[in-house]
Amino acid sequence: MSNTPLISVILPTSNPSDYIFDCLKSLNQQDFSFNDFEVLIILNGEEHPYREKLSAKLREYSFNYNLIYSVHKGVSIARNIGLDNARGNYIAFIDDDDYISPNYLSELYKIANSDSIAICEVVAFGDRSSSFFLNNYLQKYRENIVVDLFRFRSILSVPWAKLIPRSAIGITRFKNGITNGEDALFVTSCTANINRLYCAKVASYYVRMRDGSASRKKIPFVHLCHNTILLLYEYAKVYISNPHNYSIKLFAARFPGVIKNFIVLLRNN
Repeated sequence: MSNTPLISVILPTSNPSDYIFDCLKSLNQQDFSFNDFEVLIILNGEEHPYREKLSAKLREYSFNYNLIYSVHKGVSIARNIGLDNARGNYIAFIDDDDYISPNYLSELYKIANSDSIAICEVVAFGDRSSSFFLNNYLQKYRENIVVDLFRFRSILSVPWAKLIPRSAIGITRFKNGITNGEDALFVTSCTANINRLYCAKVASYYVRMRDGSASRKKIPFVHLCHNTILLLYEYAKVYISNPHNYSIKLFAARFPGVIKNFIVLLRNN
């Protein structure tokens, strides 16, 4: 692809199951021009037979893609590799066991601009009976324009189900040393020059609820304590680096949120 894409879709995967084919199929069904977006698939962990399997499947699709392999494990590392190789003006993150509606990219791009983050509804499905927390949250407060990032901070806790301007991300990357809460830290760190959220009315992100996914595994107590302290430190460091452009209410709310999450994860153990 010679022209610069409008959107770069970053898809990290490690030892992927057949769920990833649902994700790839949804990308191939986009009504957004295939010339206007690229898909960066970052495979890390075991290379074989996953690389061969993905390469064979990808030849069936029409969208532009770049399959990258890295020996270094971790979803944050994979996402950072995607960011380093992305060429689009906007970034969309998708997890390999989720999928998107056919109008996902087109509807988010319609409302995208450099000083806002475009978001959409989240639909939970899968093996677990409880719905994902953003599902009802976005449906309840679904407005065209949201200017209070503090009030809608839960939306900023995950990198997917949104279109983020590349200019807002800049050199910001996911922290490799943090294994729980790094998503919220990354997105919050990208809000220095973000003034509002725009919500697409008809696009949907489908998140698969299942046991055994990385975000739902038990965490050893010592690691959980270290992770929590490091996360609090990183929030403080990020805010202090640019206090005039960040929302102090948003960052202040992250501290009790980190502690609350620590307690929840501790109980889960």
